[in-house]
Amino acid sequence: MAAVMDPVAVSRGRRLTRAVVYAVVVAVPLGMLAFLVRTKYDPLVTLDQDIIVAATGYTRDHPRFRSFVEAWEVISQPVVMYLLLGLPLFIGGWVLLAKRRSSDGRPSGLHRIIPA
Repeated sequence: MAAVMDPVAVSRGRRLTRAVVYAVVVAVPLGMLAFLVRTKYDPLVTLDQDIIVAATGYTRDHPRFRSFVEAWEVISQPVVMYLLLGLPLFIGGWVLLAKRRSSDGRPSGLHRIIPA
């Protein structure tokens, strides 16, 4: 008589195995790259320098690309990201929490500002 395994346990085992395999597939090359960077592996350093020189030359030769990159640098500053992403998310959460509390019958600090 063959033992019947629980489908949930089989599914959980397969998912765990798949997750471990994916983690190893990502972690091993990343760890090797980190080791090569840490030991200053000459071909990697040369490749890095060549890419820097090529990117700098391209940017110097294309003023519109340079202005785009400079604008991207300004936009992606942490303070700008906090204002563009963090502040709206915080205010939205605050408003939703205030509406939920007011619907529960508890007093809300926003009931005078936000209509129900």
